[in-house]
Parts: sequence; structure tokens; C-alpha cells
Amino acid sequence: MLLAIGALLIPLVALVGRQYWQSRELLNNTQVAVKENLRETLLSISKKTETEISRVSDEAFRPVSRAVLSPTDKSNLEEHFRSFTRSHPEVGELAVVPTCAVAGKLPPVGFFFNGQWLEVSQADQRVREMLAVFNRAQAAAEAEPYHGRFSFWQESCNCKKRPPIYVFRTTPDGFLGMALDFDYVQQHYLARLLHDIVAAKAGGSNGQLVISVLGEDKKDIFATGRRPAEYGAAVPFAPVFPRWQLTAGYSGVTIAELARQNFRTNLLVDAITITLLLAGILLTLRAAARQVRLAQAQSSFVANVSHELKTPLSLIRLFAEILEMGRATSREKEQEYYSIIHRESRRLTQLINNILDFSKIEARRKHYQLTSSNVATIVEDVLNTYGYQIANSGFELQTFIASGLPPAEVDPDAIAQAVLNLLNNAIRYSQDVKRIVVRVEGREKQIAIEVADHGIGIQRSEQEKIFEKFYRVNNDLVQKVRGTGLGLALVKHIVKAHGGNIVVDSAPRKGSRFTILLPCDAAATATTASQSTGDGYAIAESANN
Repeated sequence: MLLAIGALLIPLVALVGRQYWQSRELLNNTQVAVKENLRETLLSISKKTETEISRVSDEAFRPVSRAVLSPTDKSNLEEHFRSFTRSHPEVGELAVVPTCAVAGKLPPVGFFFNGQWLEVSQADQRVREMLAVFNRAQAAAEAEPYHGRFSFWQESCNCKKRPPIYVFRTTPDGFLGMALDFDYVQQHYLARLLHDIVAAKAGGSNGQLVISVLGEDKKDIFATGRRPAEYGAAVPFAPVFPRWQLTAGYSGVTIAELARQNFRTNLLVDAITITLLLAGILLTLRAAARQVRLAQAQSSFVANVSHELKTPLSLIRLFAEILEMGRATSREKEQEYYSIIHRESRRLTQLINNILDFSKIEARRKHYQLTSSNVATIVEDVLNTYGYQIANSGFELQTFIASGLPPAEVDPDAIAQAVLNLLNNAIRYSQDVKRIVVRVEGREKQIAIEVADHGIGIQRSEQEKIFEKFYRVNNDLVQKVRGTGLGLALVKHIVKAHGGNIVVDSAPRKGSRFTILLPCDAAATATTASQSTGDGYAIAESANN
């Protein structure tokens, strides 16, 4: 058993140690992983914004394939722009700017602003400003790795009214421009974009994810929640908003605290798992030990039963042969031999009955025939039948049986067998003081049957186990006496089947008192006792003090 425990615990300790160090490594890696996850989230927001704004720009300039427009194109384009701005309130201005001269002259620039189409010359101040913005946007876009069909620009400004955000698209003979209204982007577009991202990420951490857009002054332009104590990741909101920054963190918890929380959670899960594993190992070992004890008890049971059967059979055969051969020297000897044969046959019958009853109990085929019976009469019949055997074994029997006891629903043969088993145990496990006290009386709607002896007694720690099948007290005095370990198990089964209970009061070398409590029919029970002596029960009680 010790080898089995060692073989199980050594790998378990190694597993616990390895799991702990892996959790420590995970603690360090979690912070990096969380920050990288936040960074990837911010980059995906930036990419999504670029995709959406590019799609809006494509939709806005779908009818325009060139910057130089004919009068027919202008009327159709004006209607398209008017319809488009109604469905896209974030767009504040649209422009078509030719940069190639036709017949030595630059065509006029078309502006769509506040639902109106305007044409101005290339020398207009407004056009020159837009050309300057376009050139800066182109220069910035060419320097960035994400340069594509569109270029984006934000003017740096610390003013209260922020300038629009520009989106440009080049054409073969000019460019197309779209201005996004800052107020609408701040109040509506960012709210929709970022809240959708936060909602998709909800429930994945111990803190509330907060995503913020910071301006060039590092102040919040928009945030999905209360600003956290620290941001775990920050990336440029490029290319659409190149002067802004996207940041992310968790409110109420830092990345380091979040990692520690995950570490503690992992340790708790590991502890629960290891505890369950240990519990399973302990239960397995306990079951294995129980099976070993049961196998040993069964082996001992077979040996004891063989001896118990062999002894009375040998005596019966011996004295039967003596009588058959006429070797009895006197009439008194014959009667003695007959008594021995009768006693041993009864002993053999009881042993066989115990084994058969136990077999039926194990197979769940044991049934009791309950009838309204007088328990006192049942006990008296047992004592009358086995009184000679008790006396012949050198025991003084004292009885205290109350009169007028109410009837009880019992199986008379089963109750008789239970009482007989208790009497046999009293005989077998008594040494110097050979006195047995039997009492039957009424107690609070119950009938009590007591069998007390002054024998070797039972330790308190063993008193629950003695009713288990095959169990015998691990005591030198007990082990010297042959037994099957079935008697008390059968008594308990019989009593429980009758709805009663059995209790034991005992102390080593002071004797034992077994009490069977059976329910009776009457509301009150008689307590008048018919005593054969006056001091027997007092002696029996002293054995349990």
C-alpha cells in the first residue's frame, strides 16, 4: 500500500511543481499577450475605418470618371451629390478639381456644398487652399506604406472649431475631394464604430474594455467609457485620421493586475483539479484497502466456518460411535453423550442457519413473516431451549422480563435467532466472570431486549464496525476465539428489517450490553418486572461504567 501511495504521489508532486512554474511563465506572458491583443484590436479599427471611408468615397464619386465635366455631366452629378449627402451626413463638402488645361485654359472647379453646386475659377482662394491641402496629403501618403488610391489629411489646429478631415482621390486630369465634418465624426461616427467593437469584445476580461481617440493634444476626442488608469496599447489612427491616436485599456484594472487575476484563477483551477485528483486517489486507495480487508475477512471466514463446522461434527460423530459401539460405562454417561450430541447439533444448526440467512441477505432474497407476537414469550422460549447449554457452559443466567408487554409485529424465528446470536457471543467472549443478564421491558413505545455480559468488552472505536459482515475486533482475546463474523451483522439486519435499532454499551474488560429496540403496537408499555434475583442487573450495569 505504501508503495502504491508513493507511486501515485511522486508523479503528482512533479505535476504540481511543473504546473506552478508554467503558471508563473503564463503570468509573464499574459501581459504581453493582452497588450498585443489590444494592439491588434486597434489596428483592426484603423483598417476598418479606412475601408469604410474608402467605400463612402467610392460611392460619392461613382459617376465621375474624369475631372473635366460637360454641362450634361454637371446636372446629373449635382443630383447624385444631393442624394448622396442626404444619406451620408458625415460628408460636408464634395469637390471636382481639374488640374489639366483644356485649350490652354483650366476648367472651373466644381464645389458641392450645403446642397448647392458651385463653379469657381482656379484662381479662387478656396481652390488654392484645397490644392495646398491635396499636395500635402499626397506627399504624406507617398511616404507611408499604406499609400493607395486615396490620400487623407487633417490640418493641425488648436482652435475650438476643428477643420474638416479631407479624403482625396486622384484622376487622370485632376482629383476629387471629400471633406468629413469633424463634429459629426466625433459625436456619431466614432460612437457607432467603437461601441460596436467594445460590444463584440465584452465578457472577455475582468475589466471593462475602454477604447479612446486622442487628438494631437493628447486629450480625448472620444472614449467608450471612463478613462483607465493606464492604456495597454496605442497606435496611430492612420491613414484616415493621421493626427489622432487610438488607445485601449481596461477600466478598474491594469494589465499587470489582470495578469495576476488570471494567474490566481489558474492556480485556483489547478488547486481544485489537484484536490479532486487527490480525492479520487484517496477514494481508490480506500476502496482497494477495503477490498483487501474484505478478501482477508472472507478468507478468514472460510477458515473459521470450516473449523466451526468440523468441531461439532467431530464431536457428534465421536459420541455417536461410542454409543453405537456400546462403550458407555453407565446410564449417566449415555445421557451425557446424548446431551453433547444434542448441544452440538443445535450449535451446528445455528451456524448453518446464520450462513443460509446471510446468503439470502446478500442475494436480497431474505423475507420476514411478520405477525403480532409477544416478544417476552419469544425470549423466554429461547432461554428455555438453550438454558441447559448456558448452564452447562458454567454461566449464571439472570432474567428480568416484564409482564403485560403489548404485542409487536415481528418474525418470531428471526427475533429468536437475533437473541440467540447475542447469547452465544456473551458465552464465547466471557472469561472469568461467567454471568449473563437478559432483560425485556417496555421503553417509550418500544420493547427493549437487553443481553449483558461481563466479558472482554469492546473499545469505543470498534463499536460501529462490529456490525459489519466478516468484521472481527483486532484484539488478541477476540482472535483466540473462533468465529465467522456474521452473528452481529445478522442481528443488525433483522432488527433494521423490523423497523428497530440496536445499540451497544461496552468497555474493554468490563463487559458488553447489547440492546434491541423494537416498535410495539401500544401507545404505552408495561414496566412491571418479574425478577429472579435482586443484584444481577446492577452488576451488568456496572460493567459499562
